[in-house]
Amino acid sequence: MRNGVIAMSKQTKVNRRTVMAEANALVKSAKMDRSTAMKQGYKIAKLYAAFAAGAIATVTFIKGDGTERVAHALPARTGEYLITGTGHSTPKANVLYWDTEKQAFRSFCKARLVSIA
Repeated sequence: MRNGVIAMSKQTKVNRRTVMAEANALVKSAKMDRSTAMKQGYKIAKLYAAFAAGAIATVTFIKGDGTERVAHALPARTGEYLITGTGHSTPKANVLYWDTEKQAFRSFCKARLVSIA
């Protein structure tokens, strides 16, 4: 650890402040215990680091009906894609991404994230 940055692997560095902020939000919103929320916080911070690098992240999460979904995600930058829809912002408990297979915006709940590859 150096200057508050934790090395997750050789390619991904995660800021400890981001991990703690995500974990605290999960404890409050998803009613998770602290250790599970910290693990989810690391996964979310790793996803955001992959988004910041501009790489396509392979994300696995649990859908609302209980099935597992694997998505190839890019960060949803509003200036690069045509946005249509309700005009409402995405809730802070969700991650908004551009699905490269479906060619559409998608989102999932941060508490349901399983893995990032």
